Amino acid sequence: MKRVFVLLGIVFILAGCAGTKQIKLPENITKDNFPDANAVVVFDSSVVDVQPDGKFLSREHAVIKILTMKGKAEYADQTFSYYTMYDTVRVIRARVIKEDGRIIDVPGENIKDVKIPAMGRFFLPNVRMKKITFPDVEIGDAIEYIVEDEMRAPPMENNYDAMVMFQETEPILQRVYVLKIPIDIKWKVYNDENGMVKYTRRSEGDKTVHTWEIKDVPGIIREPLMPAITDVAKKLLVSTVPSWKVWSRWYWGLCKDKFAVNDTMIAVMDSLLKGTKTKMDTIRAIYHYVADEVRYVGTTMSGKKGGYEPFPATKTFRQKYGVCRDKAALMVAMLRHLGIEAYTVLTNPAMKVEKEIPVDQFNHAIVAIKEGNGYIFSDPTVQFCKDLFAPYEQNRGVLVCTTEGEDLAYTEILPPDSNTSNVTAIFNLNEDGGFEAEINIVGKGMNDMGLRMLSKRFSPDRIKQIFEGSFQSIGSGVAIDTIILSDPQDYTKNMNVKIKLSADEFALVQGKKMRFKPPFSGGSSVNISVGGGGGDPFALEKRKYPLYLYSKTKTIAVETIKIPKGYRVVHLPEDYTIDSDFMTAKNTWKRKVRSIEHRTEFIMKKIEIMPDEYPSARKVMKEMQDKSKGEIILEKI
Repeated sequence: MKRVFVLLGIVFILAGCAGTKQIKLPENITKDNFPDANAVVVFDSSVVDVQPDGKFLSREHAVIKILTMKGKAEYADQTFSYYTMYDTVRVIRARVIKEDGRIIDVPGENIKDVKIPAMGRFFLPNVRMKKITFPDVEIGDAIEYIVEDEMRAPPMENNYDAMVMFQETEPILQRVYVLKIPIDIKWKVYNDENGMVKYTRRSEGDKTVHTWEIKDVPGIIREPLMPAITDVAKKLLVSTVPSWKVWSRWYWGLCKDKFAVNDTMIAVMDSLLKGTKTKMDTIRAIYHYVADEVRYVGTTMSGKKGGYEPFPATKTFRQKYGVCRDKAALMVAMLRHLGIEAYTVLTNPAMKVEKEIPVDQFNHAIVAIKEGNGYIFSDPTVQFCKDLFAPYEQNRGVLVCTTEGEDLAYTEILPPDSNTSNVTAIFNLNEDGGFEAEINIVGKGMNDMGLRMLSKRFSPDRIKQIFEGSFQSIGSGVAIDTIILSDPQDYTKNMNVKIKLSADEFALVQGKKMRFKPPFSGGSSVNISVGGGGGDPFALEKRKYPLYLYSKTKTIAVETIKIPKGYRVVHLPEDYTIDSDFMTAKNTWKRKVRSIEHRTEFIMKKIEIMPDEYPSARKVMKEMQDKSKGEIILEKI
């Protein structure tokens, strides 16, 4: 991005003048100057005036220039959500600034106040949004809006907190955040090593005016398997909340009266607990009931925008649906009735929750079950999970909400043995170079969850197509004859899948020689372990942002290749072991009577590889891939 910041203030003073019919934006905001951008945030100013009781009035003024069709699709509609019990949103100005400077005001019928749909026929109670549809937007035009948000009933009285993004996927020429507040604040700017965010303060009556400003910010270019944008972008966290324990006690206060149960719930619990023997049996029975029988109404709204307070457990039980906080409160209520100490938990599975400043960065609620001096965590919104907690929710911020108050903590990073794929296979080669094979795959953790999801969500034909696609790395023309998955409702065992497959053309037959690469040479099984099947995570030569793999994993594949009668083994690939800080790979070969046994093991030791570690990690992966290209050669006797 070339530096093109100009005296934008003059432009927008003119824009606010009565009777102004034309605005000319800087001519150098073009695709040539911003080749990677779909739009450019020309100007974005937020002014927040906070009262001693936490009420505030926020005004945002933004101008965004559209450079591509994708930019038009993203910005031609703008939405501003609010929670009717807390705040109100008003659109003060909305208009299109044409490329030639003409102004088109957005007509009233293009500004609507609508309910926010959550899933299917459900709407989130008390959550609404103002939606602006900008008319006749074309490439080269800009949209402008001024929107006010009046917080008339702050969820946590006498306090204010905010997370302000100073970087996003599109370039920003100028962004300003002004906070007028009579209360002492804690604040910190993250991911701003070069000090681009400038801070000033001054007094204005009984308030301190804090101003943060940034200019000429490049857009974030996404990389495969990078962390959330909020984890890597320049951002400000500001809060008057004294500590995380205050947050914890506050949310406990919202939830504590929602845990009553009724006779119908007790009867269901009695039925669920038949045959259970241990405390963990009881917890699992309640978890799977809430996860599977109470529909999750998902939403991207969080914090003040999505509401905090759960419905009473009896209501969620009766309705058989709810958002995350409703399902969490229901599970807590059932466990507490059974004498198991449990609490609701605020978390965010999609982004890092920064600990230094107690700001609401949560978008999700789960359950904590007291165990000794710590907690077991459970997420009853997650289906298809044999365990209580989804494998991808590792190393995430969790705030257990109790009477005394808890500090922010992080979920455990599990060892590779918690997320495994064990593959055993027998390949029967024939003299023409084809094969018939039987493969058995047993999944644990992430892989178990994936197999359950496949079994529950897709038809048998679609499952067959998915597996046939994954086996094309073995060779072209591989066809599945039969595929059988174990019962996805049986949570006492890990999921497994048994597959019979065949291929007419696998090995290359040349005279007396037969040549082929081993079916599990390290490619397909490693791809499953390393990125969940999303392509090669090491394709980029270098990275600006971390490579985030969500979990440590382990794959073991043992294949027996039965050779045709009358053939002998004349060449096998070499055994190898590669061990590094982030992975271990082992391949061993054994010659047996009329068969070859090949064992491959791959362990991913880290869930995150930093940019300075990536080149060496990529080199190790390439070394492993190169060593896995060796051929097996048979010769007819």
